[in-house]
Amino acid sequence: FTASDGRSLADSVADAVEAVRLCAQLPTRCLVVYTGGRGLHTHSHARRLVREALMQLAPVAADHDVTLAIEPMLAECSADLTMFHTLEETAELVAAISSPHVKLVLDTYHLGFGADGAPRDAESAYQLCAAWAAQAAMVHLGDGRRPRGGEQDRCVLGEGELPLESMIRGLLSAGYDGYFDLELMGVEIELSDYHEIIRRSKQWFEAMIGAGAM
Repeated sequence: FTASDGRSLADSVADAVEAVRLCAQLPTRCLVVYTGGRGLHTHSHARRLVREALMQLAPVAADHDVTLAIEPMLAECSADLTMFHTLEETAELVAAISSPHVKLVLDTYHLGFGADGAPRDAESAYQLCAAWAAQAAMVHLGDGRRPRGGEQDRCVLGEGELPLESMIRGLLSAGYDGYFDLELMGVEIELSDYHEIIRRSKQWFEAMIGAGAM
């Protein structure tokens, strides 16, 4: 919506409307929205463009019973995708739209690192996810163990350094009952057998749930 990919705001909104309609036809009920980077705009102007776009899209989403989900992402690996990098600023945007059809995406990879770049401790990760669970339309599952750089560098669930189990427990304890979407990307993933890493990630998740995380 910020013209960071060369399209006008009107073109981007029209594209998003078509995506909402496609969601309704599939059918699925959640569309993840990436706002676009700040581009050449001032931060405040780029935010106004995003808000304007979402204000136009929210009624369309409501008409089709689709939820638009906005994902905060680490700034180091998402400058071209979004200008929203913290839960707090993303939640402010969602609150400004004031629609039950605009919510958050919580991604354990992006939330699992603290402001200092190190993995969060288990307790703070649990509390963070529990606090925001009610506003989540979707949860993306991702793990990592290397210092984050210019790209997301994920690994098989449960084999990284992030407090993944604590984050999932926090979500479930706070009543989250939506989907968990597995996101695998990065150098380690690209060099691995994709079917195998999906199997191992799924096995870890099922074992964790079976061990009483719910």
